[in-house]
Amino acid sequence: MAKRVFVLGLDAFTPQLCFEQFKDQLPNLSALMEESVWGRSNGVIPPLSCTSWVAFAKGRNPGASAFHGFTTRKNFSYTDFFVANSTVIERERIWDILKGAGKKSIVINVPVTYPPYDVNGIMVSSFLTPGEDRDYCYPKAIKEEINKIAGGYMIDVENFKKKPKDIVFNELIEMEEKRFKVTKEFIKNKDWDFFIMVTTGTDRIHHAFWADMDKTHPDHNPDTKLKNAIKDYYKFIDGKIGEVRELLGEDDVFLIMSDHGAREMHGFFNVNQWLIQEGYMKMLETPKEPTLFREAKVDWENTRVFCTGNYIARIFINLRGREPQGIVEESEYNALVEEVKEKILKIKDENGKEMQTLVFKKEEIYSGKHVDLQPDLVVMFDDLKWGANQMIGHKALFSHTADKGRNSANHYRKGIFVLNNAGLKPGKMDDINLIDLMPTILKIMGVEIPKEVEGKPIV
Repeated sequence: MAKRVFVLGLDAFTPQLCFEQFKDQLPNLSALMEESVWGRSNGVIPPLSCTSWVAFAKGRNPGASAFHGFTTRKNFSYTDFFVANSTVIERERIWDILKGAGKKSIVINVPVTYPPYDVNGIMVSSFLTPGEDRDYCYPKAIKEEINKIAGGYMIDVENFKKKPKDIVFNELIEMEEKRFKVTKEFIKNKDWDFFIMVTTGTDRIHHAFWADMDKTHPDHNPDTKLKNAIKDYYKFIDGKIGEVRELLGEDDVFLIMSDHGAREMHGFFNVNQWLIQEGYMKMLETPKEPTLFREAKVDWENTRVFCTGNYIARIFINLRGREPQGIVEESEYNALVEEVKEKILKIKDENGKEMQTLVFKKEEIYSGKHVDLQPDLVVMFDDLKWGANQMIGHKALFSHTADKGRNSANHYRKGIFVLNNAGLKPGKMDDINLIDLMPTILKIMGVEIPKEVEGKPIV
């Protein structure tokens, strides 16, 4: 008989904390690891929550999906962007495959599931839901049920980068308490073969509190009362791991995973400002203060290269025939991409130190039917120790503030997995890929793996 699989997705839960620094204070995770195969997973590029969770669910690299970040250029527009949503993703994620096999799924808070749709079970969409007044559940009646169970369900903590930090911490606890209440109730009382629930608070906690924890961070305040905020949140999640495990049946497979990790971020590199400095981008009017890329007055008839996206730079060539006012000829494309890549690799940090910057051409990281929509270059400055900033109008190339408020952490390319009760010998198994987990689940459940899936099962 095929097994049921429960997946607890801990967004951004990072290996250097849960497997190392905090491990001795996470008794439930540690006990589970003793009986499981576990390790670090290689995330996809770019390691954003939206691209990563979709890649996991498809078992394919982000080039298989028609978006490249939380916002994506609409028809290669300079100013018109759409938010990642389920309508632009083909119905080929794991719950879609399972539906075709007659399996029932419960999907809670997985990024890029708004608007929700029929999964032969239940779907509750994630933080990309435009508002709690929307229909964010399938079936629609589930919304009333989860609000009753949770005492008012929370999709996300609003303005978490700007609110007082003590309020943010309490709301991050409250949000996941409510989500776990719903999850535990559904584990017990709903019919399911596959169940996945993703936490959002495990991502938010790093962005909001890393500098409080990290004494080496330039924004660290030695007098902070919140130095243990991240550790305490990990301990809170560890308690929930124990509660979930108690509810699972003896034959159920339990997978804990993250889409990527987290690491310190010392500030932002203002990419478009650098492109202007290097002569690749021209302005009709220079902003007097930092301005969003899409709102700035760019001289497109004389601009060859530009950047969209924050944290991880997504750089585009202003290509004739693709962009609305493209000027770079196809014959010039490869040489220009290589030239920009080589110049970026030589950029030093604000103190003149060498950076471990990673620059990828689109053909190096993407494959699939939507490669043409992807950026020409993807850049992770100093391996994400520095975030990218697309705003125009900064006086310097490096800055320490972003348009949405404080942020002292970026993502990290390595995530985690702990796979329990899957018939594997317990122990550490490193260097699996994030996209390997989807076909692993299908194989455990006795469902045929589609030929398009790139990941390889580890069972």
